[in-house]
Amino acid sequence: MSNLFFLQQRSRSLFYTYYLAMHINNQAYIDIHTHTLATDSNIAVYNNISNETLPELPPNTFISIGIHPWYLNDWELQAENIIQNIYNENVIAIGECGFDKYSKFSMKLQEIAFRYQIEIAEHYKKPLIIHCVKAFNELFQIRKATKCTMPWVIHGFTASKEIALKCASEGMFLSFGKQLFTENTRTINVAKTISLQNVLLETDTSELSISDIYAQLSNIRQLSTDELKRTIADNFNRCFNSQY
Repeated sequence: MSNLFFLQQRSRSLFYTYYLAMHINNQAYIDIHTHTLATDSNIAVYNNISNETLPELPPNTFISIGIHPWYLNDWELQAENIIQNIYNENVIAIGECGFDKYSKFSMKLQEIAFRYQIEIAEHYKKPLIIHCVKAFNELFQIRKATKCTMPWVIHGFTASKEIALKCASEGMFLSFGKQLFTENTRTINVAKTISLQNVLLETDTSELSISDIYAQLSNIRQLSTDELKRTIADNFNRCFNSQY
């Protein structure tokens, strides 16, 4: 295929991301990570496993495509599928990808697949949506070694305040969801204290609505939902458009 084709597709992708940035309403409900296509969000990022065909999308729904650390048996084929779909105008992030100590696959293989996806994210200027379970030391080591420049979003954040502060100091975004509804958890303590400039929100696989999650964090932080919407919209734009 000609280089001209790829240049044209790249220009289209750049234009679309710029258009997206200019049209995010600061009163929108934004769901940064969902496995459900039908949501009450105004903007949603649908998680697409990289060996699955890209779905028909509702309006204002976008895609993250990646290789999950649970599903690495055919990761090289999945990697090819990411490249085949990378110029789709709706693909705005790579992931979810990362580390999981409960995965049946070795940490070595997880690292190989993760590093490959970091390279894709860096080359094609896409943020990473990261799944990290019991492996933040490994995550920080990889971030330091790769000297990556694209934003990282830790989805479904449930780790300690110390790890949250380390992530924030590295410029990462922390995405919160259903864990905000469990009383007396360290996630709530993190959500109370972490800078809102590092926060995004998600529904993931839960049956909660994104508006419920906004309302819950608004209550935890003692601020209006409208104020939280403005902050999350600003964060979303920084995450997905800072590279342009």
